[in-house]
Amino acid sequence: QTGYSSPLYPKSIETDEARQYNTEWSAAYLVEQGVPRNKILIGLEGLGHTFQLNDSNIHDFAAPVVGIGYGGGWMTFIEYCLLVKTAGSNWDDEAKVNYTFYNDQWTNVGDVRAAAEKALFVKANSYGGAFTF
Repeated sequence: QTGYSSPLYPKSIETDEARQYNTEWSAAYLVEQGVPRNKILIGLEGLGHTFQLNDSNIHDFAAPVVGIGYGGGWMTFIEYCLLVKTAGSNWDDEAKVNYTFYNDQWTNVGDVRAAAEKALFVKANSYGGAFTF
């Protein structure tokens, strides 16, 4: 199924361990383990997973997939920017992350809006800053 590379928040449909695969949970866990907030850096991804959709008409979060997509399952930010020119971008306001799909291909690479949301999160929680990876 499709999934985000680095969402800020969990999706309400996620359960159990899957609710831990987001920035908010990871940062809170580090604080809980005693890491000072000012030592925690929040990542802004420069690449993301790609998926080949099972049905190109079903393309939301957790959509069924056949397997990995374009580029052996990975797409860089530059490739994403080129794809968005053709396919456009979609915003998931719950997870605070973007994604795009084109024909049977689906991917998520953080864009400027997702980075801005993470920057606000860093400031609101007094974390040390952000970095790209």
